[in-house]
Amino acid sequence: MKKKILTAVLLFAVVFTACGCYARVKNREELIKYANDTYGDAKFLGSKKKLKGKESFTTILMEDKESEFNYSVTSKLVDETGDGKPSSYVVKIESDFEEKYFLILTNEAVFDIDPVASAYGFHYDCVDDVVRIDFLGSVDGATIEEALSQFDRILAGYDTRGLRPNEYHVYNVSGDFIGTYDAGLEVFTGVDIEPDFEDTDI
Repeated sequence: MKKKILTAVLLFAVVFTACGCYARVKNREELIKYANDTYGDAKFLGSKKKLKGKESFTTILMEDKESEFNYSVTSKLVDETGDGKPSSYVVKIESDFEEKYFLILTNEAVFDIDPVASAYGFHYDCVDDVVRIDFLGSVDGATIEEALSQFDRILAGYDTRGLRPNEYHVYNVSGDFIGTYDAGLEVFTGVDIEPDFEDTDI
C-alpha cells in the first residue's frame, strides 16, 4: 500500500513539473490579511481577479480607517529571468499605499519641508511607491545626507504611524539616478555614473 502511495505522489510531482504550471497568486482573503497586517486596520471595498496562466492576478481595494484614503493591493506573477518559462514566474505583491501615505504626509508638512527643499535645491515626489528626490544643482554625498536627514525628520513629526517610506531614490540635475538614501540609517549610498560620450569627427 505504501509503495502505491509513494508511486502516486512521485507521478503527480512529475506531471506537475512537466505541465509547466505557474505559481499561485494570493487570493482575496490572503491580500486582505496582508493589507491589515502591513498597513493597519482597513475596510475591504472590492476586488477583481484573473486566474489565467502568466496573466494571473488578484487586486483588492481597501479604505484605510485612520487616514481615510483608498488604496489597492495586487498579487501578480512576474518573470524574473525574462525567458518566459512558467518556472521563471514568481508571485509579487504591489500596493500604492506608500505613495498615497507619502502624499498625505507631505501635504500636512508642506510649510515645514518646502523651505528645506528650497534651501538645498531639490524637488520631491513619490512615483510607483518610490520616493524620488531630484537635486537641481551639483551636490555631494554629505550635502545629500544633510538635506534628506532634515527632510525626513520633519516628516517623522507628522508620521504618527511609522509607515512613511524609508528609502529615497536620488537623481542629479541631469535626471541621472545617483544613489539611494536610507532614512533609517541616515546614509546616502551613491552609484557610479557612466559618462556620455558624443560622436566626434577626427
